[in-house]
Amino acid sequence: AAMKKIKNIKHNIIKIISVISFILVFISINAFTKMPEAKNETVYVNLNYDGSVKEEKMVNWLYITASSENDSEFIDYGKYSEIKNMNNGEKPKVDGSKVIWPYNAFKSGSLFYEGTTKKALPIDVSIKYFLEGKEIKGEQLAGKSGNIKIEIKIKNNLKQNKVISYTDYHGKDKPVEEDYYVPLMVQVSLKADITKFSKITADSSMNVLTGKDLNISFADFPFPESNFIIEMYGKDIELNPINIVVIPSKIPVTTDLEETEKNLYEFDDGLIEMEDGCDDIVNGNNKLNNGLTDLKNGSGELVNAISDINSGLGTLKNSSEDMTRGLFDINSALNDFKNKSGELVSAVNQLSSNIVSIKNGLDQSASGASTLSANTAALAAGMGDLKNNHGSLVAIAESLVSSDPTNVTYQQLLAIANGEMDAMNSMHGGMQAISDGMGNLSGGLSSLAGGITQYGNGVSQLSSSMAALPSGLDQLIEGYDQLISGWSRYSGGVSEIHEGTDKLYTETQTLPDDIGKIIDGNIKIRNGIKKLKNEGISEIRSKIIENIDKVKSGTALTDEINSLYKNYNSFMDNDNNLNSQVQFIMQTDEIKQEKTGNNNLQEEIKKESFWDRFINLFKKE
Repeated sequence: AAMKKIKNIKHNIIKIISVISFILVFISINAFTKMPEAKNETVYVNLNYDGSVKEEKMVNWLYITASSENDSEFIDYGKYSEIKNMNNGEKPKVDGSKVIWPYNAFKSGSLFYEGTTKKALPIDVSIKYFLEGKEIKGEQLAGKSGNIKIEIKIKNNLKQNKVISYTDYHGKDKPVEEDYYVPLMVQVSLKADITKFSKITADSSMNVLTGKDLNISFADFPFPESNFIIEMYGKDIELNPINIVVIPSKIPVTTDLEETEKNLYEFDDGLIEMEDGCDDIVNGNNKLNNGLTDLKNGSGELVNAISDINSGLGTLKNSSEDMTRGLFDINSALNDFKNKSGELVSAVNQLSSNIVSIKNGLDQSASGASTLSANTAALAAGMGDLKNNHGSLVAIAESLVSSDPTNVTYQQLLAIANGEMDAMNSMHGGMQAISDGMGNLSGGLSSLAGGITQYGNGVSQLSSSMAALPSGLDQLIEGYDQLISGWSRYSGGVSEIHEGTDKLYTETQTLPDDIGKIIDGNIKIRNGIKKLKNEGISEIRSKIIENIDKVKSGTALTDEINSLYKNYNSFMDNDNNLNSQVQFIMQTDEIKQEKTGNNNLQEEIKKESFWDRFINLFKKE
């Protein structure tokens, strides 16, 4: 156990010594070898006419502010096949990708040095030429005439493989699985001599005329490719160099993504309110529909009631017409009665006078009837006595026949006596009846005389009352005229009400169907609002959410791309050249007609390359 503990202590001591040794080495290197405080890389590329690379060189500008030679060395990074100090005779030490410059190389704090490399460029350039619609090599254009078209295609090779994530609308992490590239702004320019070229067209270009040269320039970010086309008519064609400048640059975002996202969220909030509003409308619509259904049922009952009222008014109208005719007939009769009331009064007065005479005659008749009744009573009594006496005669005849039944004379005598007896009985009954009738007649005449007296008194009262009849009839007729006038207004009102209810029925009989149509329309509106919510607003919301996610995705992608632009500092070694900036300047050779003669200056200009002309800028010393 003790040995194991000693081994662990030894192991820990070795680890500590190793860490300390690493720190000391780092401090030592950092003390004597520093990176320049600032660096700029300019990559110059000579292009063939078709855009392929002919020559590639780079000028590095290093800047330091060292105050003593204690800072003896400064390190730059990059692999070059050849390195040339463009300021002085100091040479660097090369250790793999390290280019170590002594302090003495930095006069006035700056150092320019040239590096030759064949490192692949961040872009590929392809240039095609067409003359009268047929493709032609650039070098074959010199001296020709016709319509030419130049197609320049630039491809970004700095494709990134990192998956970017963002937080979506629902708060979930989502990956952005799209191809994206380090943002490189490409500027393409060409000068066209307008004395040799006409009908110049170049879409999306910026053209500036300087003297006789038209400067045609384009700018774009290839993601991953950009195409530029120039078309023009040329005579004795000669083309100036095509210049291409490539600079890592921030993408100019034309839309404020944060503001767009905010607006989309506000739009989404509005849609949510619209969805809630749709629910409220649907609920209100259902209530309205229930009310309309009740109204429809009630309107059916109303129409039936109006129909019944109209029918009753029709009957009342017809009855009122009959009543009107009856009232007019009564009025006519009253007027006739008024006209004859005078004659009636005279007749009643005459009747009253005649009744007095009748009464006196009846009194006399009643007295005579009373006397006659007494006489007939006495006559009936006498006939009774006569009948009784004849009964004795019949008894004698019956005894004779009994004594001698065969005696014809006795039998005839009995027969005669019985016949007379029958006659006597009849006469006695008749006289008795006459006597009773006369008694009744006497009593009836007395009663009649009394009734005539009472009737006469009534007629006298009637005669007195009849005196006021004409004026009463006048009042009655006047009141009746008012009654007829009021009735006429009433009857006219009934007719108008009947016509009104008839129109009302005509106008309202379709009310249930109309309300039914409203109900159907209301249902369609409700279904439309449901569809608007479920299909319209929900679909719009899904699109808004989709666009919010696109904006979030675009923001994440834009931030990542812009970070790439900031982090792309060096063409030669982007991992180590941290305080650096880089740009690419590319140029094709000009296309010129061959010159004749032995003009040495012209020949020298022809042979001098783009790089040679640039290097001459540094040969001022």
